[in-house]
Amino acid sequence: MIVVESNGKVYAIQLTKTYPADASGACVFNANELLSWYSSLRAKYGNNSFSLDDMSGTPSVCGMRWKANSVVLDIVYLFYGTFGDEKPKLQYYLYQREDDY
Repeated sequence: MIVVESNGKVYAIQLTKTYPADASGACVFNANELLSWYSSLRAKYGNNSFSLDDMSGTPSVCGMRWKANSVVLDIVYLFYGTFGDEKPKLQYYLYQREDDY
């Protein structure tokens, strides 16, 4: 978990869970964890603003974003393949939105 703060104010939170390999060396992701987060956030904040799904490359991305006037909340699952050096990750981001244009 990473928390970014300055002068006692939290600007961002990042929580990452990496999935270890099983006995055969395969990294298996339990989709119920992403769905559990999603259903909890949807119950609290309503439907997500848009999908972050992108299966065109590596990592494949499956996720959702809630966007408000001052904050952004993302939950994403990053899949690098069942076998490999890079492990699948489930990430939660909550951060203050600051447009720079």
